[in-house]
Amino acid sequence: MTRKLNPVPDDKSFDEDRLMRTLAIMDAKAWRPKAGDILTAKLVKVRRGGENSEYGTYPVLVFERIPGYPFPLDDDNTHDSNYVAFHAFHTIPLNALAELRPNPSERPVMTIKSGGRVQFGETVKNKDGDDVYVEKEGKADYEDYTILMGDGTDIPETEFDWDADVKKRG
Repeated sequence: MTRKLNPVPDDKSFDEDRLMRTLAIMDAKAWRPKAGDILTAKLVKVRRGGENSEYGTYPVLVFERIPGYPFPLDDDNTHDSNYVAFHAFHTIPLNALAELRPNPSERPVMTIKSGGRVQFGETVKNKDGDDVYVEKEGKADYEDYTILMGDGTDIPETEFDWDADVKKRG
């Protein structure tokens, strides 16, 4: 991806650390979670993804590592960057993020947990004896996620209004 850079004004010196941070954010690797994987990190950028994909346009959230909090490992169990990108093209996280509307300028801490693929279908043998997955009619499989603002320690005890949310039963 090529980006046009603004010229450095004469009164400012070149900041290599800032440039390297910007490049690391722009080059953040995609997080490909397995069921149960958790990410708790600081949101630093939201960019557009998927313009030319089958999913259409969706948000890509770039997170910065917070030492001591869950952060995705690479396949070789290392952290090769302090940044990771979450591509929110699945319905569950897309809807959750549309409701939360996280703003990277506020540098919020967020937690995302992958619940994995929820399947309603079954694996059956086809006429050649090969295993084939068949979705259950009327029930679509989906990728499950839980998304929280914060690190999970500041969740309100209740989000339920007993007076407004419960109708009197008689």
